[in-house]
Parts: sequence; C-alpha cells; structure tokens
Amino acid sequence: KIRQQGIIDFTTLLKQKQRIVNNKAVSDIVAVLKVRLSETHLMLKAKVLQCIGQLAEALGDDITQYNGVLFSEMMKLTNESNKVVIETLYATLTQWVAHSTKSIGTMFQAVAFYLTAGLKSGKGRFQFLHWLNQYLNYGEKKSLVGLVPGCIDCLLDRTKEVRNEALQAIKTICKKCGRGCIDDEVRKRKHADVLTLTSALQGVLNEGMEEMERLEEKSNQATQATQAMHVIEK
Repeated sequence: KIRQQGIIDFTTLLKQKQRIVNNKAVSDIVAVLKVRLSETHLMLKAKVLQCIGQLAEALGDDITQYNGVLFSEMMKLTNESNKVVIETLYATLTQWVAHSTKSIGTMFQAVAFYLTAGLKSGKGRFQFLHWLNQYLNYGEKKSLVGLVPGCIDCLLDRTKEVRNEALQAIKTICKKCGRGCIDDEVRKRKHADVLTLTSALQGVLNEGMEEMERLEEKSNQATQATQAMHVIEK
C-alpha cells in the first residue's frame, strides 16, 4: 500500500502539466519504476504504467533517453492477460510515442528497435499489431524493414484477427519501402509456409505497390511544378 500510494502521489504531481527537467533525480525515479514494472500485484503494475505515461508527457522528447530502460521493459508486458494492465499499457505506449503531434515520427523512429518484441508475444499479438498499425505510417524505411520478419510470423498465426492486422502492417511497409524486403523474407521460410504466405500476400502487395507508385507520381508532379515555377520566376 505504501509503494502504491507513493506511485499515485508522484503521478498526481506529474499531471500538473508542467515540463520537468531531465536530471539525476529523474534517472533515479526511472530506475525505481523499472523495478516496479515487475510487480506481481496487478493493480500496482497498472499504476506504475500510468505514472510512466505521465512522466513521458512531462519530459517530452527527453523521454527517449529511457527507451532502453523503460520502453523495452514495457514491451515485455504485451503478453499480459490482465485487462486493466493491458489497457493501461497501450495508453502509456501512446503517451510515450504521441505526447506531441509534432514529434510522433521522431519518437516512433527512436523506439522502433524495441517494437519487434511485441510481434513475438503470442497471445498479445493482436492488440500490439492493432496499436502498431496506428503509427507505422510515421516510420522510415530502415526501421520498418526491421519489423518485416515479425509481421511475417504474425501472418502465419492461427488467429484470423492477428493475420488481418499483420496484412495491414505489411501493406503499409510495402507502401513505404517497396515489396522487395517482404519478398526476401518470404523466400527464407520453409516451403509450406512460402505457399501460404504467397497466397495471403498477393493482393496486399500489389495494392501496396500501386499506392506507392501513386505517391511517387504525386511527388514527381509536385517537383515538376516547383521547377516550372522557378523557370517562370526567372
């Protein structure tokens, strides 16, 4: 009870919507929060997650300093079965990545390395993929390519909902990176899986490539229009 009250009191302070300075005191608090994430008391674990979410908002982009300490630990909880813990977890992950609409892309890139853990979390795959699909469009090629093996694994999941979310993720990755990275990963799989994956991916990859080509065409048209304006101005 004492530990829980301490977490609640600190969370209340953070909710005052004032930015805090990232200093030694914050580092010490982060170390404590990391330990508390392994609590067996589920309600206390949920309170710790809430506290981390508020800390992310209070620190702003400086929270990236703790990606390897706290974000990586939170990813281990994606396999949790307790409803309150899971709901709080995804609210906190959202606060971490999207505390500012101006820096979502930067924040996503900063945590991308740790996201593969969520794709391995058996029973937690659906919820993780559902959350991930909200932010994949902010990813850059290098970080998205690293997610391909895990997404392909999810496409072989027995659960239809997981496969559907995985298809959506792969479509986004294809649009952003091209289909080469996906085809390369499929070829690494055993023959029976290759047949299954090829069948599942055919329409999605074609659609993703068509969308990628449309975006490239719009970009080219915009570039040509800009160049034409420069010529006219001269």
